[in-house]
Amino acid sequence: IHEMTPPMMGADRSMMPVLQRRRSLLLPLALCLVTESWGFQHVSTHFQSLSLSVPSGGIRRQSLPIITMTAVDTEENAAKQQNASSESCYYRRIDGSWRPRKELNSLSIGERLFATRLPASDILDGKTGPKAFLECGIGKRNKKGKWSIVNGMVRLGRRGMKKSVVRKKLNKMPKDDLIEVYVSKVNLDEGRFEVCLNRNEALDKGLSEGKTPASNLKEGEELTGIVKGVKPYGVFVDVNANRNGLIHISKVAKRYDSYIAKEDGLKRVGLGR
Repeated sequence: IHEMTPPMMGADRSMMPVLQRRRSLLLPLALCLVTESWGFQHVSTHFQSLSLSVPSGGIRRQSLPIITMTAVDTEENAAKQQNASSESCYYRRIDGSWRPRKELNSLSIGERLFATRLPASDILDGKTGPKAFLECGIGKRNKKGKWSIVNGMVRLGRRGMKKSVVRKKLNKMPKDDLIEVYVSKVNLDEGRFEVCLNRNEALDKGLSEGKTPASNLKEGEELTGIVKGVKPYGVFVDVNANRNGLIHISKVAKRYDSYIAKEDGLKRVGLGR
């Protein structure tokens, strides 16, 4: 960039045609875009001395800043990013934001997810009842690290349910908005998972999945359980089976050898909920 300047003090005016009465100015202007992906960790400024030499005259020396960028460990950072890109899989949600997919094997029962309905995948006359599928941002990787999408499934009811009832349930899941769902079941062997619209429902379903069939229990087997309900005729106890057990009030009276006055009596002997 050239700027017109008056002759400098002590300079030979005969040199002005040579200098063309101009003085070249070095304007150090640097626009640095520092990003992690480029690996630039810092920008350093160095000052060097720049001289202008002429046969005679009083051109003085000026110290001008020269800005240099130093890229540190760029190869190492690039390698890290390549590994990170191979490990992560991003998807675009319906709200426009980009999010990393979660792996199927990292899900837990009751975990909250934000999903988008996939109407084209709905199965309304399935053998196990109507069901809908959702894009929940979940995936799985094979041995080579390649990702595949795993959509969540939400059950809408039993087989043979009226279509009008099914439609009402589907209307609770808008097509053009995020839906809050909760993980209720994860099947790693088959590579799928199920969700519910209610967290308590998801927790109940998740707990029931790992329970023992009541038909496998043997008479005389000792069990530990939690009281779930108190009735005038006894208490219902969750013994980690697919149905609750009943302790009849007559058994409680025989155990304590005393009269048990319905709910109040059961609670007095420690069988309250």
